[in-house]
Amino acid sequence: MNFVLSRAFFKKNRYIPIERIQSINVTAGFIQRLFGVVKLEIETAGGMGEAEVELSAIRKEEAEQIRTIIKEQKRQIAQGEAEQDKLEEGRVLYKISFNELLITAATSSGLGVALSIVAFLSQFDEIIPYEKIFDKLEWIVHASVTMIVILCLIGLIIAWIISFIGVLLQYGDFTVREEAGQIIISSGIFEKKQISIPIDRIQAIKVTENWLRQPFGYATVHIESAGGGSDKDVETILFPLIRKKQVKEKVESFFHLTIIETLHPVPRRALSRFLLRMLILSLLIAVPLCLFFKPWGYLSLILIPFALVLGYFQYKDTGWYLNGKELTLSFRVLNKTTVFFEKSGFNHWN
Repeated sequence: MNFVLSRAFFKKNRYIPIERIQSINVTAGFIQRLFGVVKLEIETAGGMGEAEVELSAIRKEEAEQIRTIIKEQKRQIAQGEAEQDKLEEGRVLYKISFNELLITAATSSGLGVALSIVAFLSQFDEIIPYEKIFDKLEWIVHASVTMIVILCLIGLIIAWIISFIGVLLQYGDFTVREEAGQIIISSGIFEKKQISIPIDRIQAIKVTENWLRQPFGYATVHIESAGGGSDKDVETILFPLIRKKQVKEKVESFFHLTIIETLHPVPRRALSRFLLRMLILSLLIAVPLCLFFKPWGYLSLILIPFALVLGYFQYKDTGWYLNGKELTLSFRVLNKTTVFFEKSGFNHWN
């Protein structure tokens, strides 16, 4: 059974076997939403991570119709007509609440959003008079240390606000549902994004606790899936924000997987290696600052106790557990990460 596409002016038919279709992504940028259209991308096995078919401007109803037809035919091939009525379509697994969205935005370490906006604005140097702006801000160079610290704090607050708004727009209306052996993840306010991931391609579950959320008992859950024809795995957020104590219940109810919370720690003698590694790293940063930026460079010595504390928590949070075909690994760089693997992949959906 094939999926057929053709063009209007230069007629060209493309036949894509339904079995090769891996995912169908529907996005709607700001301009596209103004004209009531969406972009449809169809990825196939062997596509090396690139879309086999891209329809840049079609009506949302047409995109949904194409997606429904493909999904229906894939289900008939995989499940058969007899099992078709037993499938539970469109089962909502997770929908982010307004409070969770606010907490996600407030505790996101996404200052990269702010930096990306600054990088974007730097492309308009012919329009924005940066030189005049910098000339007017020249007084900052001669300002007192207190004033510079205050300006830095104001800059961090502005960056946090930009990051906060960016996360709200990115994860607004975040919904996860299951349809015909696939996980459908949709999110976004101005730019709607929808991702389809076959469950049998999921390779691992990753739980991340960043340094802002961990004290409050929150975590983020990712899934890693094998990319179509690419050798790289694709990481996708499954739950932007979830209470750590709910991870076991939620993940075990979705996947054929046992969440082990008590892991085997690394040997006690490994503690000295963790501390030594972080001590060397902090000295590599602090020593040059002390030598070339006297006397303010001496403030960098405060990195040493912080590095030693981080090294201790890296030691404490490192562990493993092997349960049959399931392997659990836990480690910390700055954020704590726990990864759950299964030897044959998560091929079963509860």
